[in-house]
Amino acid sequence: MTIPTRSTAPAEIADQVWEVLDTEAALLDAREWLSWLDLFTEVCRYWVPLDPDARDAELGLNLILDNRVRMEDRVGRLANKDAHAASLGTRTARVCGRPVVTTGDDGAARATRPFVLQSFDADGSRSYAGRYEYVLELGGNRPQIRTKVVRLLQAESPHPAMTWIL
Repeated sequence: MTIPTRSTAPAEIADQVWEVLDTEAALLDAREWLSWLDLFTEVCRYWVPLDPDARDAELGLNLILDNRVRMEDRVGRLANKDAHAASLGTRTARVCGRPVVTTGDDGAARATRPFVLQSFDADGSRSYAGRYEYVLELGGNRPQIRTKVVRLLQAESPHPAMTWIL
Protein backbone atom coordinates (compact mmCIF):
# COMPACT_ATOMS: atom_id res chain seq x y z
CA MET A 1 0.00 0.00 0.00
CA THR A 2 1.25 3.43 -0.90
CA ILE A 3 0.80 6.01 1.81
CA PRO A 4 -0.14 9.42 0.42
CA THR A 5 2.29 12.18 1.31
CA ARG A 6 0.04 15.17 0.72
CA SER A 7 -3.64 15.90 1.08
CA THR A 8 -5.69 15.84 -2.10
CA ALA A 9 -9.08 16.36 -0.45
CA PRO A 10 -10.75 19.76 -0.84
CA ALA A 11 -9.53 22.14 1.87
CA GLU A 12 -12.93 22.29 3.59
CA ILE A 13 -13.08 18.48 3.92
CA ALA A 14 -9.45 18.24 5.01
CA ASP A 15 -10.08 20.86 7.72
CA GLN A 16 -13.19 19.03 8.97
CA VAL A 17 -11.31 15.71 9.12
CA TRP A 18 -8.37 17.33 10.89
CA GLU A 19 -10.75 18.79 13.49
CA VAL A 20 -12.37 15.39 14.13
CA LEU A 21 -9.00 13.66 14.47
CA ASP A 22 -7.60 16.33 16.79
CA THR A 23 -10.79 16.07 18.87
CA GLU A 24 -10.36 12.30 19.01
CA ALA A 25 -6.79 12.60 20.34
CA ALA A 26 -7.83 15.16 22.97
CA LEU A 27 -10.79 13.04 24.13
CA LEU A 28 -8.61 9.94 24.49
CA ASP A 29 -5.98 11.75 26.54
CA ALA A 30 -8.75 13.23 28.71
CA ARG A 31 -10.24 9.74 29.19
CA GLU A 32 -13.57 10.94 27.79
CA TRP A 33 -14.44 7.48 26.50
CA LEU A 34 -18.15 8.02 25.77
CA SER A 35 -17.49 11.22 23.84
CA TRP A 36 -14.76 9.39 21.90
CA LEU A 37 -17.23 6.67 20.96
CA ASP A 38 -19.63 9.32 19.64
CA LEU A 39 -17.08 10.19 16.94
CA PHE A 40 -17.69 6.78 15.31
CA THR A 41 -20.43 5.58 12.99
CA GLU A 42 -22.85 2.88 14.18
CA VAL A 43 -21.11 0.34 11.93
CA CYS A 44 -17.41 0.78 12.63
CA ARG A 45 -14.12 -0.96 13.27
CA TYR A 46 -11.17 -0.30 15.59
CA TRP A 47 -8.22 -2.47 14.55
CA VAL A 48 -4.68 -2.87 15.89
CA PRO A 49 -2.94 -5.59 13.86
CA LEU A 50 -0.06 -7.58 15.31
CA ASP A 51 1.74 -7.19 11.99
CA PRO A 52 1.94 -3.45 11.24
CA ASP A 53 1.94 -4.26 7.51
CA ALA A 54 -1.21 -6.43 7.64
CA ARG A 55 -3.92 -5.54 5.12
CA ASP A 56 -6.75 -7.90 6.15
CA ALA A 57 -7.93 -8.10 9.76
CA GLU A 58 -9.58 -11.47 9.18
CA LEU A 59 -6.41 -13.19 7.94
CA GLY A 60 -3.94 -12.36 10.70
CA LEU A 61 -3.41 -11.97 14.41
CA ASN A 62 -4.59 -8.79 16.05
CA LEU A 63 -3.95 -7.00 19.30
CA ILE A 64 -7.43 -5.46 18.95
CA LEU A 65 -10.23 -6.07 16.48
CA ASP A 66 -13.40 -4.38 17.67
CA ASN A 67 -16.72 -3.68 16.03
CA ARG A 68 -19.18 -1.19 17.57
CA VAL A 69 -20.48 -3.65 20.18
CA ARG A 70 -16.98 -4.54 21.33
CA MET A 71 -16.00 -0.87 21.38
CA GLU A 72 -18.99 -0.10 23.59
CA ASP A 73 -17.99 -2.95 25.90
CA ARG A 74 -14.38 -1.69 26.03
CA VAL A 75 -15.56 1.85 26.82
CA GLY A 76 -17.95 0.51 29.46
CA ARG A 77 -15.10 -1.24 31.27
CA LEU A 78 -12.82 1.79 31.06
CA ALA A 79 -15.57 4.16 32.25
CA ASN A 80 -16.57 1.92 35.19
CA LYS A 81 -14.88 3.49 38.22
CA ASP A 82 -15.04 0.14 40.06
CA ALA A 83 -13.31 -1.80 37.28
CA HIS A 84 -9.67 -2.79 37.62
CA ALA A 85 -8.74 -0.97 34.39
CA ALA A 86 -10.15 2.30 35.71
CA SER A 87 -8.46 1.90 39.09
CA LEU A 88 -4.98 1.93 37.55
CA GLY A 89 -5.27 5.62 36.71
CA THR A 90 -3.35 5.35 33.45
CA ARG A 91 -2.65 8.73 31.90
CA THR A 92 -1.67 9.29 28.29
CA ALA A 93 -0.32 12.09 26.16
CA ARG A 94 -0.06 11.79 22.42
CA VAL A 95 1.45 13.96 19.75
CA CYS A 96 0.02 13.47 16.28
CA GLY A 97 1.32 14.69 12.97
CA ARG A 98 -0.80 16.64 10.53
CA PRO A 99 -3.18 14.24 8.78
CA VAL A 100 -2.89 13.59 5.09
CA VAL A 101 -6.48 13.51 3.80
CA THR A 102 -7.73 12.05 0.53
CA THR A 103 -11.19 11.43 -0.88
CA GLY A 104 -12.48 8.89 -3.36
CA ASP A 105 -15.56 8.10 -5.38
CA ASP A 106 -17.17 6.27 -2.44
CA GLY A 107 -18.03 9.48 -0.58
CA ALA A 108 -15.58 8.76 2.22
CA ALA A 109 -12.41 10.49 3.31
CA ARG A 110 -9.24 8.65 4.19
CA ALA A 111 -6.62 10.03 6.53
CA THR A 112 -3.28 8.91 7.84
CA ARG A 113 -1.09 10.52 10.48
CA PRO A 114 1.94 9.51 12.53
CA PHE A 115 1.76 9.54 16.31
CA VAL A 116 3.84 9.15 19.43
CA LEU A 117 2.03 8.23 22.64
CA GLN A 118 3.33 8.17 26.18
CA SER A 119 1.41 6.26 28.86
CA PHE A 120 2.02 6.40 32.58
CA ASP A 121 0.56 4.32 35.41
CA ALA A 122 1.69 2.78 38.69
CA ASP A 123 3.97 0.39 36.79
CA GLY A 124 5.84 3.19 35.04
CA SER A 125 6.00 4.91 31.70
CA ARG A 126 5.82 3.41 28.21
CA SER A 127 6.21 4.87 24.75
CA TYR A 128 4.31 3.83 21.65
CA ALA A 129 4.72 5.10 18.11
CA GLY A 130 3.17 4.34 14.78
CA ARG A 131 0.60 5.51 12.29
CA TYR A 132 -3.12 6.01 12.53
CA GLU A 133 -5.20 5.26 9.43
CA TYR A 134 -8.84 6.31 9.20
CA VAL A 135 -11.83 6.03 6.93
CA LEU A 136 -14.41 8.71 7.68
CA GLU A 137 -17.95 9.07 6.40
CA LEU A 138 -18.70 12.54 5.11
CA GLY A 139 -22.02 14.32 5.45
CA GLY A 140 -24.08 15.42 8.38
CA ASN A 141 -22.70 17.96 10.82
CA ARG A 142 -19.18 16.53 10.78
CA PRO A 143 -17.29 13.54 9.39
CA GLN A 144 -17.60 10.38 11.47
CA ILE A 145 -14.97 7.68 11.86
CA ARG A 146 -15.96 4.38 10.24
CA THR A 147 -12.57 2.66 10.56
CA LYS A 148 -9.55 3.33 12.72
CA VAL A 149 -6.40 1.27 12.23
CA VAL A 150 -3.45 1.68 14.56
CA ARG A 151 -0.19 0.44 13.07
CA LEU A 152 2.20 0.22 16.00
CA LEU A 153 5.90 0.17 15.23
CA GLN A 154 6.43 -2.18 18.17
CA ALA A 155 3.25 -4.22 17.64
CA GLU A 156 5.13 -7.52 17.80
CA SER A 157 6.73 -6.69 21.18
CA PRO A 158 5.20 -7.82 24.47
CA HIS A 159 2.57 -5.40 25.78
CA PRO A 160 1.05 -4.99 29.21
CA ALA A 161 -2.72 -4.84 29.51
CA MET A 162 -3.78 -1.60 27.87
CA THR A 163 -6.08 0.24 30.25
CA TRP A 164 -6.58 3.02 27.72
CA ILE A 165 -7.23 3.37 23.99
CA LEU A 166 -4.49 3.86 21.42
